[in-house]
Amino acid sequence: MSFLVVEHVSITDRRSQNILVKDVSFVLELGEVLGIIGESGSGKSLTCKALLGLNPNYLVTAGSIQLDKEELVGKSEGAWQAIRGRSIAMVFQDGMNAFNPMVRIGAQMVESLHERLSALEAKKTTLMWFEKMGLCEPERVFNAYPHALSGGMLQRVMIALALAQETRLIIADEPTSALDVIHQRAIMDLFASLKDNKRSLMIVSHDLAIVASLADKVLVMKEGEGVEFASAPTLFRAPKHAYSRYLLQTRKALIQRYEACVR
Repeated sequence: MSFLVVEHVSITDRRSQNILVKDVSFVLELGEVLGIIGESGSGKSLTCKALLGLNPNYLVTAGSIQLDKEELVGKSEGAWQAIRGRSIAMVFQDGMNAFNPMVRIGAQMVESLHERLSALEAKKTTLMWFEKMGLCEPERVFNAYPHALSGGMLQRVMIALALAQETRLIIADEPTSALDVIHQRAIMDLFASLKDNKRSLMIVSHDLAIVASLADKVLVMKEGEGVEFASAPTLFRAPKHAYSRYLLQTRKALIQRYEACVR
């Protein structure tokens, strides 16, 4: 059986009975990367958060989510807490909201790592990952409060935490949106190295070039539905759904327009 199996997952707002995500299915093996693409509001983030039990209580998840044969749908909050940071880590789109503004960055990192590392080892690991993230003056970042760091720095801190936790699955929601091109490339190289360690990655991105360079499989979402799920080579070479073709054609048109401007 596959490492992660998502079958017929739907998410309903119990207040309005609106179905926000409808009948989404996909599978992911250890060491694979899944790219999730689609326009804003298509249900990408809701689907990812359902894998960690992070959606608000008024959003009800139905269907099946099995991680290494363990059913996740219907878990209690206590059970979810045992999964977060141990089996699955998530990189959120908004770094500022991911951290407690009243606690120094280093203390939050050490707390997240303390179950398998001593405080000293957790600090050493944190500083090592800060260096890999290209964060200048790792000690200063370690001792800083979240508000003292830029959005791009906070995004790299989140990625450092996800990688340091050594979970078998990382979910990254627009992980490079606040980064410059140089840091984007460095982060993508680190994500690519996860395959060598048999760790899986789900990456949500509007940047099709990033998805094409990293992903083994791609899920295309539109208006809450997974309209196409295929291997990355198949989808980028011969997409079947009209919306998938539209996304790729739009990207091609933008590239052609850019090339015309720089000639």
